[in-house]
Amino acid sequence: MNLKTYREKKNEIHTTEEIKEAFDTSFAMCFEIDRGSVKSVHTKSKLFTDIWTANPDAIITEADLCVMSTEPSVMRDQFFLINKNGTKDTTNEIVKLIEESGIISSAYCFFSEKRAGIKGCYRRVFGDDKPSIIKKGNLLVDGDKLLVTVRTQTKTDREKLKEERKACE
Repeated sequence: MNLKTYREKKNEIHTTEEIKEAFDTSFAMCFEIDRGSVKSVHTKSKLFTDIWTANPDAIITEADLCVMSTEPSVMRDQFFLINKNGTKDTTNEIVKLIEESGIISSAYCFFSEKRAGIKGCYRRVFGDDKPSIIKKGNLLVDGDKLLVTVRTQTKTDREKLKEERKACE
């Protein structure tokens, strides 16, 4: 893909319904480009072009990210990537491209499928292989604005997941 294709893909408009449906059934990531990186503008366009080469159906848009924890935080205008119609191989390739770009230090990753109605997610810090706590994520749509939330799983959530696992055995 060349710069022209990048500009076309970057400016594609996706409906909130399409984004929500893709999020519910696909692997997704929410992240920001490290501001201190001198090479971030050129590298960002190359990274996004490489992602669209790996999966032309991938959606890259912006969303606000709200992480509910001891001290909740809201990060505005994060990049929100959905591996729409992607496979496990394209997911692995996209994660590798992001890590190798050197301009993203961490991302919230959302599993492809829901279990017991819960979309699991975790924070991945690139270059650090420590295990992450599995949380739950959600995508809220307010008009044409997107809000991605990350919260701790409740006792009820864990019980639902346990029941679903038992039913599958």
